[in-house]
Formats: sequence, C-alpha cells, structure tokens
Amino acid sequence: TRNTLMSDLDRLPPEIARRRVLDTELAATFCGQSVPNWRKLRADGKLPKAICLGGKKLGWRLGDLIDWLDKQTAA
Repeated sequence: TRNTLMSDLDRLPPEIARRRVLDTELAATFCGQSVPNWRKLRADGKLPKAICLGGKKLGWRLGDLIDWLDKQTAA
C-alpha cells in the first residue's frame, strides 16, 4: 500500500529514494491512480518515461513521479 511504501521511503536518504524504481502497481498507487487509469495515461503519453525492467514489465523512478505530480498540482 501507499502507506507502507512511504514508510519505507522515509528511511532512505532523499538522493537514494528519488532513484528508487516503482513497478506499475506501486507507481499508480503512489500517484493516486488505479492501474487501468495509469495504463491509459501511459498510452496517452501523459506520464514520465517508463524504464523497461524486462519483458513487458515497466517501472518509473520515484523522483520522476514526484516531479510529475508537482507539475500536475501546479497546472
């Protein structure tokens, strides 16, 4: 869950936490989205660039997600 994720991230130095890679489910949860909506946003080109984790599995750097959320809030 997001609370567990945030608790884990709070224990990491910020420069390390921003580099952590979240899979689709965690990235969507972190950003307050459902996985289906997350996939739609990605298909529409509205998310930060994903990282290929192998096969069809994708991930996003936490720092990129934080920056993206900041832009969404500012808009």
